[in-house]
Amino acid sequence: MSQAVLESSSLPQRDRSTRFLLVFVLVSLALHGVAFVFLSTLEGRKLASIQKPVELVMVEVQKPPPPPPPEEKPEEPKPPP
Repeated sequence: MSQAVLESSSLPQRDRSTRFLLVFVLVSLALHGVAFVFLSTLEGRKLASIQKPVELVMVEVQKPPPPPPPEEKPEEPKPPP
Protein backbone atom coordinates (compact mmCIF):
# COMPACT_ATOMS: atom_id res chain seq x y z
CA MET A 1 0.00 0.00 0.00
CA SER A 2 2.83 2.41 0.75
CA GLN A 3 4.25 1.72 -2.72
CA ALA A 4 0.98 2.87 -4.33
CA VAL A 5 1.05 6.10 -2.32
CA LEU A 6 4.61 6.87 -3.42
CA GLU A 7 3.86 6.24 -7.09
CA SER A 8 0.71 8.37 -7.14
CA SER A 9 2.47 11.37 -5.56
CA SER A 10 5.19 11.45 -8.24
CA LEU A 11 2.78 11.85 -11.16
CA PRO A 12 1.38 15.31 -10.29
CA GLN A 13 4.93 16.61 -9.72
CA ARG A 14 6.02 15.45 -13.18
CA ASP A 15 2.88 16.94 -14.75
CA ARG A 16 3.45 20.25 -12.94
CA SER A 17 7.09 20.51 -14.01
CA THR A 18 6.20 19.68 -17.62
CA ARG A 19 3.50 22.34 -17.61
CA PHE A 20 5.93 24.88 -16.08
CA LEU A 21 8.55 24.07 -18.71
CA LEU A 22 6.03 24.44 -21.53
CA VAL A 23 4.80 27.80 -20.19
CA PHE A 24 8.37 29.01 -19.68
CA VAL A 25 9.38 28.13 -23.25
CA LEU A 26 6.26 29.72 -24.75
CA VAL A 27 6.70 32.95 -22.76
CA SER A 28 10.39 33.09 -23.69
CA LEU A 29 9.60 32.63 -27.38
CA ALA A 30 6.91 35.31 -27.22
CA LEU A 31 9.24 37.81 -25.51
CA HIS A 32 12.03 37.16 -27.98
CA GLY A 33 9.62 37.54 -30.89
CA VAL A 34 8.35 40.89 -29.58
CA ALA A 35 11.92 42.07 -29.00
CA PHE A 36 13.01 41.13 -32.53
CA VAL A 37 10.01 42.90 -34.08
CA PHE A 38 10.70 46.00 -31.98
CA LEU A 39 14.39 46.02 -32.93
CA SER A 40 13.62 45.57 -36.62
CA THR A 41 11.26 48.58 -36.63
CA LEU A 42 13.76 50.62 -34.61
CA GLU A 43 16.58 49.77 -37.04
CA GLY A 44 14.46 50.91 -40.00
CA ARG A 45 13.87 54.29 -38.37
CA LYS A 46 17.55 54.78 -37.59
CA LEU A 47 18.67 54.04 -41.15
CA ALA A 48 16.15 56.47 -42.63
CA SER A 49 17.16 59.36 -40.36
CA ILE A 50 20.95 58.85 -40.31
CA GLN A 51 22.68 59.02 -43.70
CA LYS A 52 26.22 60.10 -42.80
CA PRO A 53 28.99 59.45 -45.31
CA VAL A 54 31.84 57.26 -44.21
CA GLU A 55 34.99 59.20 -43.36
CA LEU A 56 38.37 57.54 -43.63
CA VAL A 57 41.20 58.88 -41.52
CA MET A 58 44.82 58.23 -42.43
CA VAL A 59 47.58 58.58 -39.88
CA GLU A 60 51.27 58.50 -40.73
CA VAL A 61 53.20 56.09 -38.56
CA GLN A 62 56.87 56.66 -37.79
CA LYS A 63 59.27 53.77 -37.45
CA PRO A 64 60.59 53.37 -33.92
CA PRO A 65 64.29 54.12 -33.43
CA PRO A 66 66.56 51.08 -33.55
CA PRO A 67 67.45 49.61 -30.18
CA PRO A 68 70.82 50.50 -28.73
CA PRO A 69 73.57 47.97 -29.35
CA PRO A 70 74.00 45.46 -26.55
CA GLU A 71 76.73 46.14 -24.09
CA GLU A 72 79.61 43.74 -24.45
CA LYS A 73 80.60 42.06 -21.24
CA PRO A 74 84.24 41.13 -20.88
CA GLU A 75 84.63 37.40 -20.78
CA GLU A 76 85.97 36.06 -17.55
CA PRO A 77 89.08 33.95 -17.93
CA LYS A 78 88.39 30.25 -17.73
CA PRO A 79 90.13 28.39 -14.94
CA PRO A 80 92.83 26.02 -16.11
CA PRO A 81 91.81 22.36 -16.20
